[in-house]
Amino acid sequence: MSDLLSTGMEAEVAALARPGTLIVLDFDGTLAPIVGDRNAAGMSGHTRAVLRRLAGLYPVAVLSGRAAEDVQRRLEGIDVRWVVGSHGAEWPGEGREHRAWRSLVSGWRSSLEGRLASVKGVELEVKPLSLAVHFRQSADPDGAAELIHAAIQDLQGVAVVLGKKVVNLLPEGAGDKGTALQRLVGLSRAERVLFIGDDVTDEAAFGIKLDIPAVMVRVGRSAKSLAREWLRRRSDVDVLLDRVCKLRETAGHIAPGGPPQGPDVDVEAERLGPALAFMKDLWALEQGLNQRSKAMLGRHEVTGPQRLVVRVVGRLGPISPAQLARVLHLHPSSVTRLIRRLEKRSFIRRTPHASHRGRFLLSLGPRGGRVERLDAGTVESAVRAALKAAGPEDIAATKRVLELVTSRLAAKP
Repeated sequence: MSDLLSTGMEAEVAALARPGTLIVLDFDGTLAPIVGDRNAAGMSGHTRAVLRRLAGLYPVAVLSGRAAEDVQRRLEGIDVRWVVGSHGAEWPGEGREHRAWRSLVSGWRSSLEGRLASVKGVELEVKPLSLAVHFRQSADPDGAAELIHAAIQDLQGVAVVLGKKVVNLLPEGAGDKGTALQRLVGLSRAERVLFIGDDVTDEAAFGIKLDIPAVMVRVGRSAKSLAREWLRRRSDVDVLLDRVCKLRETAGHIAPGGPPQGPDVDVEAERLGPALAFMKDLWALEQGLNQRSKAMLGRHEVTGPQRLVVRVVGRLGPISPAQLARVLHLHPSSVTRLIRRLEKRSFIRRTPHASHRGRFLLSLGPRGGRVERLDAGTVESAVRAALKAAGPEDIAATKRVLELVTSRLAAKP
């Protein structure tokens, strides 16, 4: 590990001032000191000033184990781009989703309240999409940890994330700080990322494989950490962030404390020109669709395209494969492959066509109804949330542009 503020690391820090850098920060132990009473945690006036400056110069995300609403309150007056809570389970615009996860968390709380009631110094913290079992106040931390682990052994659908004097329980499939960092990189279209954290829970982010250069920084040195760089103490986070602010201000001729600049991608768009800049947006959209589709496969055992087929069959069926291909703008051979996979898993079924011998129609299979009713964590739910945030004119204009691009791509060169 290398101290990022040491002599010889100047070039690596300077590279962060270039356009395209995303900065992702943990909260406790990174932006705020670790304190005995978690409710008393907060940033110093100096840290607040540095972070406010930073958010005006870079796309910034705060990725915390705390509930997203809790973090938002502690960031009041600072407009960071994203606040992601519960170790990556809580995302902006998805507050009403994940009902099944909320139900799981509620069930865990009910079970553990009775099992751990007699263990002194143990406290349950219920968040919207996770449950934290704290034992920082225990007189016997090791003994408390053993009792906690014994109590959670038979809980259903739980993923355990260990922290400093806390055991975090998340729904399986909710991801972790690593998958959250991947998603932030895709959303921001970043060309490089700086991530700073201090806890065991941040190791998932330190170790995640990204397609862009990443500066992974741990607050406090640890030989076991996957981070390649480190800072000696929490106050050094302020020093580093102040340094990257000054580098960006100097590079962009921005007066310290001056008006926030536009996103890096706007500067790049001007240099790339409208066609290449729009293509970047299309690739970012494709990456986002693929990431959400992979998450669906892990959580629901169905990909985004597969569920789209089920949804179309459920809404328009019984429907012929040829009609399905036209609706989805797919080649018939691609639809055939999708049908075979979905039929094999009983999501859809074929029935003989009454009017055409040898042909068949598609309708929902025995398991198709469950897939069709899925809501939380799907591609469709993300699109629905985005459309709610956009106005009718924006949606209509976007549709016209996409139709124009699609028609040009279909035309002969």
